[in-house]
Amino acid sequence: MGLNYFVIRTTWYEKIIIHIGKKPAGWPFWWNFHFDKKEKYYHNKETLQAFLKQCTIIDDNDRILTYDEFHSIAFEYVSPVTPKEYFIKDGVICGETDIIIDGLRVSDWSRFS
Repeated sequence: MGLNYFVIRTTWYEKIIIHIGKKPAGWPFWWNFHFDKKEKYYHNKETLQAFLKQCTIIDDNDRILTYDEFHSIAFEYVSPVTPKEYFIKDGVICGETDIIIDGLRVSDWSRFS
């Protein structure tokens, strides 16, 4: 279980909803860098933060978050485990192909439940 987060990016002609990641309970934020998409919105922590500051951030419940509120959820959370330790939980390998980019846990695929 966890809560998915999205940004709403509007242009003069369309509104795009982009999945940015998931915050599983007790785990570090799990970022979606859209490796499977042609258009990449960000590719490291610096471009990600700049992108987020330009967008409206919402969660699964359509709650709007300020950048500072989201920052405390996604960037400031200190996990009780290190990135290497969270690959195995209760004897099950989970996220073994995740990538660490600038200290962020990034999924190597874009299918989030």
